[in-house]
Amino acid sequence: MTTCFDDVRAAAGVVSVKSIRLVIFQNGRTDEHTVAVGELLDFANRLRSGVASAINATELHGKLAPEVWAQTFLNPTPNSDECAFCAAYGTCPNTQEQAHEALSDPVLEAFIAAGEPAEPVAPPPGPTADVGARLAWAMGVVDHLETWCDAVRKEAHAQAMAGNPPPGFGLELGRKGNRAWRDPVAALALLRERFRLNLEQACNHKIKSPTQIMDSLVKVPEGQKPVLGPRQIKVLEAEIVQADPKPALKPLSKIKTPWTPPDQAAASEAFPEEPA
Repeated sequence: MTTCFDDVRAAAGVVSVKSIRLVIFQNGRTDEHTVAVGELLDFANRLRSGVASAINATELHGKLAPEVWAQTFLNPTPNSDECAFCAAYGTCPNTQEQAHEALSDPVLEAFIAAGEPAEPVAPPPGPTADVGARLAWAMGVVDHLETWCDAVRKEAHAQAMAGNPPPGFGLELGRKGNRAWRDPVAALALLRERFRLNLEQACNHKIKSPTQIMDSLVKVPEGQKPVLGPRQIKVLEAEIVQADPKPALKPLSKIKTPWTPPDQAAASEAFPEEPA
């Protein structure tokens, strides 16, 4: 990328190029954007500065006091656009402080739905805290934060629909929804009877799920004979697959079925803890 910008700078000086047209071909779509050479070179300078700052921050991490490093290199006003691709987004002390301030706002707190008062939010760990402490604090408030975000969006949208959008925000007409038949039965009759389409042309055939088959053909009311017998069910079950359960991170007090990663479980068996 540096070579590319250097080429642009050199070309601009030789042939007096004033603007450049960028054309991107991707997934059968063409996007074009015209940019002045000066703007492009300004962007190159900002990019170089950002890369140099990132390299410097990496080299000094662990060498400076944590609070000094955070004050020097972290974004003082974190936001989703500038911080979206940051590897430390989830443990950034500035972002956590920002979230804490937002969650502690007494007016916005009223947006939380269901009428139940939210639990008080503990202050986030300071800049010297390790990653584990930051993740523990974040996991403790993330559900509340998601609920708060949803409530804020709904309230702001309602205010905008009523003609009072929050300062700096407005309504934009989005895309139309997916097309659907007003009356699927009537549409099918139209396609089949009037337009003479066959069943394959008018319909998508999809096999029922294992649960639907079992519920409709095996679990029948008392006194009725099931369509499928025990032998057929056994053969059918051999064709059924089910995804393994995935571990979810929860507070220890709420875990009902503890789970240990296989690697850790194997290590625990190889090196059992000595009795106290």
